[in-house]
Amino acid sequence: MKNLITALIFFCAFKSFGQLSGNYCYEDFYSTQFCIDFLSTDSFSYYTSGCGLPKEGIGTYSVVKDTLTLLFATDYKKIGIQSASTKLASNFSDTIILSIQVLDALDDVPLPFVNILAEDSESRLKGGDLTNQNGEAILKFSINDSISHLNFSYLGYTPVSLDIPVNMNQNIQIKIARSLLTIESGSMWKYEIKTLSRKKIRMRRLPIEFQAGFDIYKRTETSTH
Repeated sequence: MKNLITALIFFCAFKSFGQLSGNYCYEDFYSTQFCIDFLSTDSFSYYTSGCGLPKEGIGTYSVVKDTLTLLFATDYKKIGIQSASTKLASNFSDTIILSIQVLDALDDVPLPFVNILAEDSESRLKGGDLTNQNGEAILKFSINDSISHLNFSYLGYTPVSLDIPVNMNQNIQIKIARSLLTIESGSMWKYEIKTLSRKKIRMRRLPIEFQAGFDIYKRTETSTH
């Protein structure tokens, strides 16, 4: 009886406040993870990873009785940053040499097989190459090519166009960011909450035809934002 009263008090408080807090994650048999970080003022951020590209974003949520509703918003952010540092050297020949290294913006790991294309000021293609296993490439051009920018593309990463000084030998290191998809803005997901505690939430996606059983979202110490 005492346990029943405690459960009822907890459930009523949950219904009244309509707010959750903390980061909860669920992982299925295929190691696909979906994390929801409940923030203040009825907002949330999310992160999901699996076989495809990861997704992350934000939204607002509401709790009515035992139903949690997630309303997804527009793009939130990208993992990592993109940056470039260039060291210039004097040039006294008719050949321009560009020594390039491409790194992952999140963990500074060299990226092999990044496609690099070089263009002049009128966007005419002048050549290019792929990075090697160390994320490096050396491009050589005639001084008459007037190379003014480089385009970097790599599967799963945001394409980058980098402007460079014309007719100068250069050592270039650039960090490119991983691409992230978002769940379409305006999408609404509903969940039936079965049990709720400080350590986990047991709930299932609605309608019931969509998911028959309940999944356990475990609370973590890591925030997704």
